Amino acid sequence: YSSLPAQALSMGLLDLGITCHVGNDYINSSHLINNIQDDDLFIHFSINGENIINNNHLSALVNNMPEKSYLITMNPSSKIAKHYRHVIVLPGQALLRQSIIDSQSIVVIFVELLLNLIHNRK
Repeated sequence: YSSLPAQALSMGLLDLGITCHVGNDYINSSHLINNIQDDDLFIHFSINGENIINNNHLSALVNNMPEKSYLITMNPSSKIAKHYRHVIVLPGQALLRQSIIDSQSIVVIFVELLLNLIHNRK
């Protein structure tokens, strides 16, 4: 469910000339996780902040997160936040219970704003 924002960020970074990889399913993620270095930037989108301990492909990183590891979620009480060096909590969790707005749209807007900031710094 969080793969759309991840793909949007990846494509946008590639358009800006920044090499990146996206793991949007178990197979892609499991291969990429094994190649993450300490100086890499690791961004994990999890709209609901669900538990990554049970996901075998991410469990290798739980105790060895890179310094530049970010969780981007809409859950201010995310149980997985403790595993990341940096956590960005996007607004809208209350809105999701009261609206038909797709929660992915909020995260995609955040990605677009982030890409714009990166573009303006180049």
